[in-house]
Amino acid sequence: MERDHPSLSIGRQCQLLGLSRSGFYYQPRGENELNLFLMRWIDLEYTAHPFFGYRKMDYRVAYEGDDSPLPVFYVDNPAHTKQYTDEVQLLGKAFDNKMNWIAGFYYFKQKGTDISLSNSFFGLNPNAPGYTGPVVDNTSFSGYAQQTTEILPKLSFTTGARFTVDRRKTKVVQYTAPIAPNANACQIRDDNGVILPFNAALPYNGCTFDVSKTFSKPT
Repeated sequence: MERDHPSLSIGRQCQLLGLSRSGFYYQPRGENELNLFLMRWIDLEYTAHPFFGYRKMDYRVAYEGDDSPLPVFYVDNPAHTKQYTDEVQLLGKAFDNKMNWIAGFYYFKQKGTDISLSNSFFGLNPNAPGYTGPVVDNTSFSGYAQQTTEILPKLSFTTGARFTVDRRKTKVVQYTAPIAPNANACQIRDDNGVILPFNAALPYNGCTFDVSKTFSKPT
């Protein structure tokens, strides 16, 4: 672009290049000092502690399988989850700086629900609408240590250990909604194959089955 072109005006040059005149004259404002300060602070904090974080996620997916306004095959899936992680580390040297060591502790927590409403074949299916899905509560923590010792000027020896414990808990929920033909009915069976009783006074109407498992292993 030439502002002082002898035969082509700015407008004509913009037209030939496929540019708008407003885009040619536009001057970016840039970031203000407050935004620059906040971005620098976030960058410094994330660089110093990339292992620390709290995350919350919510989403909702609705699926219409028959592509019609009728509730023939309809699923509504709202999900909510929260995660928290943290880590603490200690660093040091020993034996006249011949040994470098690190020790730390890591913690992870996740809680969430993924309960879906299925309204498939409403009026014909006695169990529709119905609710199904898991309620998750997971916890993981570990301790670890590592050392590197210089034996010779060009030879070092490294050892380390880590112990991790994972606790996984899932509450399976599956029951028929009050407006269904087969109203207020649980769809979950116990270990003996007996359908659980419906109890509106309990969370999720008592139609739940708890599954939990703990894993622990040194490495």
